[in-house]
Amino acid sequence: MKTLSLIVSILICTSVYSQSDSSLMFREVVKMDSLSKKEIGLQVREWFHNTFKNTKNVVDVNDLENGQFLGMGSFSYVEYIKVMGLKTPIYGSVRYKINIEVKDGKYRFEIGPFMVDDEEKGTNYVSDYVLTTSNVHPSTLKSNYGGKKFKESLNELWNNMKKRAENEASILSSSLKASVKSTKTSNDW
Repeated sequence: MKTLSLIVSILICTSVYSQSDSSLMFREVVKMDSLSKKEIGLQVREWFHNTFKNTKNVVDVNDLENGQFLGMGSFSYVEYIKVMGLKTPIYGSVRYKINIEVKDGKYRFEIGPFMVDDEEKGTNYVSDYVLTTSNVHPSTLKSNYGGKKFKESLNELWNNMKKRAENEASILSSSLKASVKSTKTSNDW
């Protein structure tokens, strides 16, 4: 009985420890009842072209026939973190995926996951992390990683990065919805 209790305790502890927060993602389905898959797809393609400076570097999949569009976007950032009482700037970029699937009368878009890279490799303040739904920076979970103030500063940085990602997704979402319109134009006189 003690052996069974020990095994159950280990399994519970392992499952709690291995649970991780999910990647930060933004998803939405938009209904466009009056438009065909092709009409929506053409507008999505136009949106990619107008939204990103160089679509060759952004768009990975541009499949009008199957209604599949996949691209990568990014934005730069400057954030500040306190290190030994001094405000230290952290420069970097956040890369993210944009996946848009089109069907007759609707499209679905997904923005994320968001991958954070800092330009000062080796600092590991935000480098090479995928933003998650957690409010806690992954490094602060390690008990031996910096003092309390430093961990608070990292968590603040982490949450600021999530706000930036949310803002970027909101801007892209609004832009996409404004670009894909349900009004049909006709060349028939």
